[in-house]
Amino acid sequence: MNTFTINIALLVTVIASLIHVANCASDIYVAHTQRISSVQFQPPIIEHYLDTVNAKSIIYCVAACNKHDLCRTCDYDSSTKQCRLFESLGSTGTLIPSIHTSSVFILNYCLQKTNNYDLSTIYSEPDYLCTPALPGQSMTVYDAFQKLILANNNVLLPLAERDVYMSSNGFYTSSSDSSAIRHYGYNGQLITAYAYSSSLSCINYNPKINTFIVCPYSIPRLETQLFNPNTSTTMPQQSISTVGNPFYSYYDTNRLYISYRSYASPITIHSISGTKLFTADSQSTGSFTPFTLWQSQLVFGTGNSIFLFNLNGTYQSSWSYNFSSVVSLIGFIQHDYAGRRYFNDYNTNPSNKGVYIYNQNSTFYTVLNRACVWTCAIKITKRNITLVSLQSPTSSLYYYNF
Repeated sequence: MNTFTINIALLVTVIASLIHVANCASDIYVAHTQRISSVQFQPPIIEHYLDTVNAKSIIYCVAACNKHDLCRTCDYDSSTKQCRLFESLGSTGTLIPSIHTSSVFILNYCLQKTNNYDLSTIYSEPDYLCTPALPGQSMTVYDAFQKLILANNNVLLPLAERDVYMSSNGFYTSSSDSSAIRHYGYNGQLITAYAYSSSLSCINYNPKINTFIVCPYSIPRLETQLFNPNTSTTMPQQSISTVGNPFYSYYDTNRLYISYRSYASPITIHSISGTKLFTADSQSTGSFTPFTLWQSQLVFGTGNSIFLFNLNGTYQSSWSYNFSSVVSLIGFIQHDYAGRRYFNDYNTNPSNKGVYIYNQNSTFYTVLNRACVWTCAIKITKRNITLVSLQSPTSSLYYYNF
């Protein structure tokens, strides 16, 4: 049985009245906040951890989450005054039993605004997209992404970019030129470029330990770089030998996961120090194969199929999505804060290019008709939707402001 469901049933306290959150510069109302006592929050993926701040009380913790452009869930320990901020919706993560001084707060912006703020008309994500930037309004996923397409706002990016990581303060790219790691704001403006000794392919980041992991394009190894967010500088940490040239890597709290450019190499699973722990089952073998983590599973795409593995690499099942007649080769897989799943058609036929959007239960939402030949990434904040598309002959950032 789902841990979240159990704890909600036993522990949830609903703060049903509107809360005007103090110290919020954007003056946003939190329409509906759930408090779950004696638990801590565990996000479904490490990227959804945003920050830990000190807060004098519960209201200041909720205010910090409400003010943050990505935060939708927070937990607070009244004994230590620590407030942790998360991008994930509360329903996508896991509630871990904890001491009685710890509580989780789930912010819900899906309130249909009426004259008397009738709470009976609450819509829910992921089927709807809700933002305090449009108080009292909810959009279907289809409508939200149609607005992105119709807005036609785009910023050109350098063609050298090969991979992209979306963070809480902009996005980072790896590239084939001498400025091999670049940091952009979500307006597409370059913030910082980091010189690197070799051309790079993949890039990933662990926000809890401020560490990048990058893949030299022509060398069979991974390299970790300690990142100082205060000075925006990087420092080499370690070099990890691999069985072949990596295509994609994922840096979780305790492990590294690596896929390869060669058909002969399945995913390998390593400790943080680089020691190989497991080789995944043969279903993870492929060339230029993307994957991601979601909750306690590896989600792997090869050809026009998507397979699920446990975190030791044991094959479990495949997705039942009926897209085999449309998608010829999957180029990226991503989940957003609400658990919506995105993947592209890595295809040279322009008529088939696009980003496909599904729900966790395999419900098809829409296809985003923006070419994504190399790889893509999507970020939905409380204020906008951003799509980064790396391709040939051009690479671009597309955005829509709510």
